[in-house]
Amino acid sequence: MEKATTKELLESKITKLIQSVEDAGSWKKPFQSAMASGLPKNHYSDKRYKGANIFFLWMEAIEKGYSTNNWLTMKQCNSLKAKVNKGERSTVIFFFKPIEVEELDESTGELETVVIPMLKTYRVFNIDQTTLKPDDIATDTIVSTIDECEEFFSSLHICELKDGGAPYYHVGLDYISIPSIDKFIDAPSYYVTLAHEYIHSTGHSSRLGRDMENKKDKYAYEELIAELGSCFISAHLGIDADDIQDNAAAYLKSWLKSLKYDHRYLWKAMGEASRAYEYILESTFSTKESVAA
Repeated sequence: MEKATTKELLESKITKLIQSVEDAGSWKKPFQSAMASGLPKNHYSDKRYKGANIFFLWMEAIEKGYSTNNWLTMKQCNSLKAKVNKGERSTVIFFFKPIEVEELDESTGELETVVIPMLKTYRVFNIDQTTLKPDDIATDTIVSTIDECEEFFSSLHICELKDGGAPYYHVGLDYISIPSIDKFIDAPSYYVTLAHEYIHSTGHSSRLGRDMENKKDKYAYEELIAELGSCFISAHLGIDADDIQDNAAAYLKSWLKSLKYDHRYLWKAMGEASRAYEYILESTFSTKESVAA
């Protein structure tokens, strides 16, 4: 049996993610149990994983019933004087590593050095697959209480927050409209919605500068970024909301029809959502949290 290429491994992961979305009544539902354990991070370096790897590791934790979201390589496990349990199989994650190559500049006829991204894979194990004890692991998940959610969002000064009849982000005037919390089914639904709109606000030209043009395909893509980013914030805050916005779920399922033909769009959206989430964390805390490459 031939060994799968890096591209084939990535395609397989994305296909599995899309299938889990389509099989679920609510696209967030499959991730709720994994989200309860916080964002996946490297147990050895204490750095969080980014982008698509968050979802790949969440999916694996759900499928295997792991109790933690802490991962590490076999080499890192050995460095901690521990072992991977016999018969355990690793989980593949992906990173882009910049490499320098020489290319011919047709205008000058000279060779020039350019940097291109090379997709690389790493294999990691969940702590549950090792002799390390999960009970000793401290997570970075914030306890899900209203006070702490209020503290988190009140510390954000990204754009103006206005009381409104419907939740939305106005890119032209750079403000978020959000109904009062009593207009929502429950408090978690309010905070998840607020997180969604804050992710939108990071796309402003003065911040991350995403294409916020109000065209059907671009609008659906931006909604996907906002929902993914909201998922990251919800995990960080320990929010486990059963109800989600029907419109956002519809946008996602509509976008997935296109993703079946080109998985690179979902990969890109997860990267954009991760950057938006990091931007919000940096706006919230005076010190930046470390992030795995």
